[in-house]
Amino acid sequence: MFSENDFIELCNIISDSQEVRLYQPKVTGNDVRISQADRTNNILEAEGTVDIVFRFHNEELIISNLFLKHKGRGTGSLIIEWFVSFCKNNNIKKIFIRIVKKDNIIMDKLCKKFGFRRVDNDKDFNDYILELSKGNAFNR
Repeated sequence: MFSENDFIELCNIISDSQEVRLYQPKVTGNDVRISQADRTNNILEAEGTVDIVFRFHNEELIISNLFLKHKGRGTGSLIIEWFVSFCKNNNIKKIFIRIVKKDNIIMDKLCKKFGFRRVDNDKDFNDYILELSKGNAFNR
């Protein structure tokens, strides 16, 4: 569906604002990983580094990892803006951010800022959904 070249701009945004050197985006089927190092999907290993994992399924983008080394630099907003624009340009109708710890106040605020709807996942985690086909704050 997509190639590594589709995500170079996103890598540049992250590299500049996080002051890190990232691996070339890895695209395997519908899965994409942008990271500072070769990592597993282990949440504990990803914290303190840059690690973003997402996949495309039908007309949906599912972000399963979104870890940044430096917080409070606006990188999260730049990433979400990039994803929204990319999805609109590629007919992706929904963006899911999956398995966010309930005590992650920064991510909760970021998702609310862009009009994501919070969905209880279980006692420890939430999911967030943004439907691009409906009227929300970020549809322009």
